[in-house]
Amino acid sequence: MNELIDHITKNTCILCNVAHKRSPGTIHYEDDDIAVFNNLLNWAPIMILFVPKTHMSQEALWQDENLLPKIAKLAVQIGNKMCPDGYRLLSNFGLNGLQTQEHAHLHLLGGKSLGFYMNL
Repeated sequence: MNELIDHITKNTCILCNVAHKRSPGTIHYEDDDIAVFNNLLNWAPIMILFVPKTHMSQEALWQDENLLPKIAKLAVQIGNKMCPDGYRLLSNFGLNGLQTQEHAHLHLLGGKSLGFYMNL
């Protein structure tokens, strides 16, 4: 049963599909563990996603002692290159955090002044 659930998840998750090139995407970097590609949203001129190739939750990513530092280092390198005037790294958790994809990911936003985090 778990194999069936894994198969369905891997074939229906848009982040899995782009990371494994089953769906189109502009990939900026990839290795065996991570895919980095453009986000289709347009909140900022530059929106990049850092996605583990293994389908996992946000909590699992942030607790992974090997994968999270690797993504963090890569995010800083790509952020400095693509957004020399500054950028924001963002990770959403749960409904109130506006997490819309169950697959773990980190956002890089930049290309303009991003303003305050929220309007109070």
